Amino acid sequence: MFLAPYIKSAQIKLQDTMNFRVSFLIRLFTNFLYSYATVAIWYAVVTLNANSLSPELALKTIKFSILSAAIGSVVFSISGYEIASRLNEGTIARDLLYPVSLPSVLFAQAVGNAISVFITNMAPILIALSLIYGISWNPAPLAIINLCIGMLLGFILMFLVNFIIDMISFWYLGTMYCHYIKEAIMVVFCGSFVPLWFYPRWLLNIVNVLPFKDIIFTPIAGFLGERADISLLSVYGVTLLWLVILFAGAYFMWTAGVKKVVAQGG
Repeated sequence: MFLAPYIKSAQIKLQDTMNFRVSFLIRLFTNFLYSYATVAIWYAVVTLNANSLSPELALKTIKFSILSAAIGSVVFSISGYEIASRLNEGTIARDLLYPVSLPSVLFAQAVGNAISVFITNMAPILIALSLIYGISWNPAPLAIINLCIGMLLGFILMFLVNFIIDMISFWYLGTMYCHYIKEAIMVVFCGSFVPLWFYPRWLLNIVNVLPFKDIIFTPIAGFLGERADISLLSVYGVTLLWLVILFAGAYFMWTAGVKKVVAQGG
């Protein structure tokens, strides 16, 4: 079966992350503290500005902050140093000899890790924060489908962004600084911390041109009914276009990087 080795890679990664209980508890504790602090900030903001914000917008903002914190724990758990670490350790040449695609293996491992984080972090954080702030969820079936599709596309988008930055290490090993720049860009253009409905028009115009909003904001906004007047195809058609562009870029970078490794012997 063609997919068997990749499914096995995902299973192994899932088992590895689930077996280390101390690591699991530390990650759950730190992610919960970060998520609680984020939601607490927005709860304070909407409470202090209750006179200028409608009750609907205030509630939607709190719900957004809870979902963003929970989903972000999965999406932002994708490793961005897999290629760089193999180049530093000198194991990249060995990995290229295996009869499987290394990028596909890395994606499968990212999926296994995401499933683990979903079970051990996202679900508990979502439940705990909903109970703490008294949030009830009664979404329509279409909203749930919208959220699931958006999360899947956002996950793939984030993986490709990390993978492309990671492949810079074929030519320049100091990709750590590239990831710092990426994280700064994500804070502004992803809409994960500040909902885009609070952005000024000029900044929103820039955000709408870039793909980063589709990682976190677009799925949650659709789930909360922010874009109920737009079809799923219209919303995610642009996301799919960006996925094609990023996939093509990743393919050409990977091909060029592998040729460089083969030519220079790793």
